[in-house]
Amino acid sequence: MIRVHIEPDSVTLSGHAGAAPYGQDIVCAAVSVLTINLYNSIRTLTGDLVTASVTEDQTVIGWEHLSEAGRVLVDAFFLGICSIAESYPENVSIR
Repeated sequence: MIRVHIEPDSVTLSGHAGAAPYGQDIVCAAVSVLTINLYNSIRTLTGDLVTASVTEDQTVIGWEHLSEAGRVLVDAFFLGICSIAESYPENVSIR
C-alpha cells in the first residue's frame, strides 16, 4: 500500500501499491507521475524553494514557505491523489 502523508510543509509517500508486477502497476505509475509533477511544477512555475528526498521506499517533498501558486499546485496534487485513493482504496491511503 502507498501511504500519503500531507503536512503544512511537506508531502511524504511511502510503500508500494502492489496492484500489479513491477513495471506494470498503473496505480504506482499514477502516483509517481503526480509526485514528480508536483516537485517539477513547484520548482519550475513558482519561485518557491522545494526539496526532494527519494529512497527505495519513501519520497519526501518539502518546502518552508509556499506562494499562492505553490499552494494551488499542492492542492491539485491532493485532488489527484484523492481520486486515485478513491478508485484504488486497497492500494493508496491518505493520512
